[in-house]
Amino acid sequence: MKLMNKSVRIALRAGVFDYVVKPVSMDRLLQSLNRYERFRQLWTDEQLDQEQVDELTNVFHIHPTHVEEEQLLPKGIDAITLEKILHLFEGLVEEGLTAVELSEQTGISRSTSRRYLEYLVSMNRVETRLIYGSVGRPQRKYVICS
Repeated sequence: MKLMNKSVRIALRAGVFDYVVKPVSMDRLLQSLNRYERFRQLWTDEQLDQEQVDELTNVFHIHPTHVEEEQLLPKGIDAITLEKILHLFEGLVEEGLTAVELSEQTGISRSTSRRYLEYLVSMNRVETRLIYGSVGRPQRKYVICS
């Protein structure tokens, strides 16, 4: 981690416009490209008013995506996988998913799907509903919070 921090500091001091770490989400990549495009437009202007100067200096500030705004993700929770799971839940407002169904639809293991689902429960993004069958343990169904 210290090597990474050192690399980032060196790059920023050298004047890099942005620093993107893989794996990068499409939203984050587009955000960086749009900011750079706006920067180039302002940089080539012959004369700038105060508003444009403010925008030019502000374009260097990186604004986090909505997942990053909520919190720093704990170890074992990947932002891209989390986005994929949340997107899947958006289409399943009422019926929800079990950990096994999530595993089958996303290609992640059952234990990984349970970890993501329990994380989403802890963040109040999804809630658990128990489905009782005629025999055996009740099944946990995860439904997006309304």
